[in-house]
Amino acid sequence: MSSQLGETSEFYRRILEQSRAVIIAVVDARLDLVYINESVFEVTGYSHELFLNRTVHWNDIVVQEDLQKIRYYHRRRSAGDKDVPDQYEVRIVDRNGLHRNLVLQVGNYLDAGNLVITLFDISHWKRYEERLLGNEEKLKAMVELSREITLVVNESMTIEYAGGAVVSLLGYRPEALNAKNFRDFIHSEDIDRVSALFLSGITEMSTFDILDFRLRNTDDEWVHMEANCNNQLNNHRISGVIVTLRDISARKVAEEKAQFYEHYDYLTRLPNRRMFFERLGLELRHIKRRSTTFAVLCFGVDRFKEVNDLFGPKIGDRLLVEIGKILSRSFRKDDSVSRLEGDKFGVLVTDVNRTDHVLEIVKKILEVFKEPIGILGERIRVSVSIGVAVYPDDGFNEEMLVKNSETALFMAKERGKSTYQMYNRRLHSSIQARRTLERQFEQALGGNEFHALFQPKVDRKGRIIGAEALARWNSPELGQIPPDQFIPVAESSGLIIPFGREILDLALREWQRCVCAGEGEEKPVLAVNLSPFQFGHPDLVRDIQRALEKTGFDPALLELEITETGIMRDQDEAEKKLLQLNEMGVSIAIDDFGTGYSSLKKIKDFPVGTIKIDKSFLENLNFSRKSSTIINAIIGLSHDLGFSVVAEGVETLDQLEFLQEAGCNIYQGYLFDKPLAIEELASRFTVRYYPVLLNAGS
Repeated sequence: MSSQLGETSEFYRRILEQSRAVIIAVVDARLDLVYINESVFEVTGYSHELFLNRTVHWNDIVVQEDLQKIRYYHRRRSAGDKDVPDQYEVRIVDRNGLHRNLVLQVGNYLDAGNLVITLFDISHWKRYEERLLGNEEKLKAMVELSREITLVVNESMTIEYAGGAVVSLLGYRPEALNAKNFRDFIHSEDIDRVSALFLSGITEMSTFDILDFRLRNTDDEWVHMEANCNNQLNNHRISGVIVTLRDISARKVAEEKAQFYEHYDYLTRLPNRRMFFERLGLELRHIKRRSTTFAVLCFGVDRFKEVNDLFGPKIGDRLLVEIGKILSRSFRKDDSVSRLEGDKFGVLVTDVNRTDHVLEIVKKILEVFKEPIGILGERIRVSVSIGVAVYPDDGFNEEMLVKNSETALFMAKERGKSTYQMYNRRLHSSIQARRTLERQFEQALGGNEFHALFQPKVDRKGRIIGAEALARWNSPELGQIPPDQFIPVAESSGLIIPFGREILDLALREWQRCVCAGEGEEKPVLAVNLSPFQFGHPDLVRDIQRALEKTGFDPALLELEITETGIMRDQDEAEKKLLQLNEMGVSIAIDDFGTGYSSLKKIKDFPVGTIKIDKSFLENLNFSRKSSTIINAIIGLSHDLGFSVVAEGVETLDQLEFLQEAGCNIYQGYLFDKPLAIEELASRFTVRYYPVLLNAGS
């Protein structure tokens, strides 16, 4: 400001220079946010959630020149340079594109190396600076409306002026503080330190800070404050020390929260992975004094993503909280329950006498989760899978025990839901083999290692009416890999989507080249499987459309086989996709019918043309009256509802004769042909009939 201000104006100017709006943040060693308070919205226009979710970053709002300055000072401070300023001015661009001036003040380091920084918005004062020149009344009003307390004290700390937020922050009327000694309001544990810093400050420097001390308010409560002091004792216009007091209670809460969340999970309030490892390390140090051992249990919620998709993330989060509570209630106080990450929980079970003891505990927990969990009016049935590692057989340090329990959990989930798996070395080898298979599979995509075979479909007259495309993998390193090995790997890794696109393109090209090019007006139909993961993918319809256009394939000759579980996961979304496919001219078949949880009553509402009876019913046909009854019922009801019926896995004449008598429309299986290369299949169309069916009919 101009030096032409009068004495009183300069007095208020000095006060205003120290008034700021406060953002409190906790950052890690890379300057990434760990915590930020809600004041950031007032200053930047962005919510603190956007910062914490890293949707908005410092890089997005800090002026580039000042961002480089922040990083430069941070590097120097991290390297131990004590000459780096703790307070300096930076500029940001807020959500409206306006520049704002802030003062960045570096605070204390927390336990994990996280750093507290405070940002004070001085844009208000910058904008008004010129307008406030020469206007004493406005200056005084700004001081009085500040969210900070302003005092002027003499060298013995007697208060000569009190203004600003004295009433709102401490409850005192300004005039009640005049002529009182500032020491009288300071906590007894802080008074010696504050006094010493004050005396040192007024003799050695013009500006100094007094950090984190407590002042008594009118309710006899202690408020955490910090002071910025400007020594104007030698300025005859002021003749005092201007003390600007800021309430840092929110910052103290933020620091306490940051310290809490270094060891505890934000959502469930359970100990986090770091705390779990610490407790595990403590148990390892003490276990040598005992005759017992301990176990590490890793819990995973089965099909948690489906719950999230079906009920939404809010209920998904509440479900994790409830699961944490159930686990905490189910174990002893000496055991440690933690949330490791996502839907994964860890439990340290102490004082275990034998492996059987661990299994008893595990089985009891599985029983507990058979009861539905009530959340916001919904009753949700969930189950957990459990991986178990026991010290010292399955690991002798924290990392090995947790890693091996997670490996066991992975295999438990592979076996199905609501089960457990004890870790063993053979299991570890199996995991390694699976990961090798996954790497090889990913490398094989787009590398001409996959090919398609085609298994004919035959009508009641023995005529070939089409075929189902079946994917095969011939790896140069691993050899022939059966589908029941590589398809689960593709699904669990997410590679099923690019794999499905590759196989669809391949099958359409082969069919177009060798089958559709043949003579005759009636063209056979090609059936292609879609896994539930493919059907659930948002780009499914677009992928099918792209493949048809790319190959020039007639949609009327394409039938997509979708499992009933794939359709019933999200019925509204499924119906929408099926209608879109139907409008394109593609037909739909329900694959493996009878193994899921749908019914023909539900299926009839979808644009579906064919029901495929699962081959497991045919395998049991000679041994089970139930299977024959189910097959007859499916065929009869399907015909009543207008569906065509396909039986797959037909291998014997007895099965064929039964299906013919039951009225089945189409057959597929080794009784007619194994899966064939496209050229072999094309040659079959020259004959077009299978005599075996004619014999069965006679």
